[in-house]
Amino acid sequence: MEICLQKYTSDKSVILLNSQTERWIKVNREKYEKLDEASIKKLVETYGLTRKTEKKREINSVYLFLTHHCNMACDFCFLQCSPNIEIEKDFDTEKIMKYYNLLCSSPETKLVVTGGEPLSRPDIKDILRSLSEKVGKERIILQTNGLLLNEEKLSQIKDYIGCIEMSIENVVRDEKLRNTMEKRYAAINAMGCVLSFSYVIDSDSEEYLKAALELADKYDAYFQMRFVEPLGNGAGYSLDMWENLDVLMKKSYLTFLDYVIDNKGFERRYSTVIDNALIPREKCGGYGEVAALHPNGDLFPCGNIVDEKMRLANLEEEENIDTSYYDRSDVKSRFVTGEKKECSNCDYLFFCNGICGAIDRKYEHFSAYKKSTCRMKKDLLYFGMFVKKDSWNREEYFRNYREFLKNDDMKKMVKRDVEKICI
Repeated sequence: MEICLQKYTSDKSVILLNSQTERWIKVNREKYEKLDEASIKKLVETYGLTRKTEKKREINSVYLFLTHHCNMACDFCFLQCSPNIEIEKDFDTEKIMKYYNLLCSSPETKLVVTGGEPLSRPDIKDILRSLSEKVGKERIILQTNGLLLNEEKLSQIKDYIGCIEMSIENVVRDEKLRNTMEKRYAAINAMGCVLSFSYVIDSDSEEYLKAALELADKYDAYFQMRFVEPLGNGAGYSLDMWENLDVLMKKSYLTFLDYVIDNKGFERRYSTVIDNALIPREKCGGYGEVAALHPNGDLFPCGNIVDEKMRLANLEEEENIDTSYYDRSDVKSRFVTGEKKECSNCDYLFFCNGICGAIDRKYEHFSAYKKSTCRMKKDLLYFGMFVKKDSWNREEYFRNYREFLKNDDMKKMVKRDVEKICI
């Protein structure tokens, strides 16, 4: 049997990856180049690169968009939610549970309750209670901007959610709003619910990143640092934004690293934002592992996709999901790593899953967005693949990461080719 391994070579190391099993090893380049064919074969077998794993297509994350109505209209919102969208047309609790039952095949499913603003639903307590009875509250994440989360609302829902993820882009810019919201953060801490902050970075919000990290630090929150993408309202950003997104990303990473190091926050919850775990993927979760259900019954394979051509089904009209959807060439070209034409020649292919499948390849600034983000992704991947050492403790990891990003003179040369081995 002949197997083909992806081989990634730097000046000091060689990485061998079986992209189909997603198993990989890293060895010293000098030693590797002295190995004969039999020794390489033994190495591959010893570390299980040929070991097959049965992969069953199973939804493990469900995004429930309870409404597209929102009390805000953010510049980067991919759904283009706003206060002008009617909430009266959204499905009631009974239908939401019916549709969820069609999707959820495992008690291990992660459930993200989102919107729009889900707290604008008057029946949010009933929805969360019904869902928690199905999967347990510890598997439910509520995404909200938190503006409607007063003490009464919090007391109603606290027993039915495991984590509250709150967007804080506007909170850090407004002192009065921040004072109000901090009372709510403290209340969430007091009730023992896990708190997570989401912060979307664009050219305007980057300057407030440190203030956002201070909030996460103060309230022992997880932190998700996200960058604006050309989706929905985000497509309205200028060409200059996309051409220089890598500069913005690098500046943000350094701000984050400086904060962690200066405040010795190596073990704090917010520090996990750039743990840089190397997880090669043959495909992204949108290829059969994720489902996103919208208020009108539309089902999409990813929470970021609302393109009608990518719709899986409408559960108001049909109850069965046609799995042949995943055999379509246009679907594979969006979700299967090796099928993405714009990524096929990349030296980091498979360790990088490529450009997000939700982004329209025909978007007029797509090329600029791709070039800019890929420059930054390659730097981050090079650090994880060839610089990071397993022997580092948390402090060493963060300090070395910062020095790596500051060192513009470092040669980051990687060559990917295929190693054929007969087993």
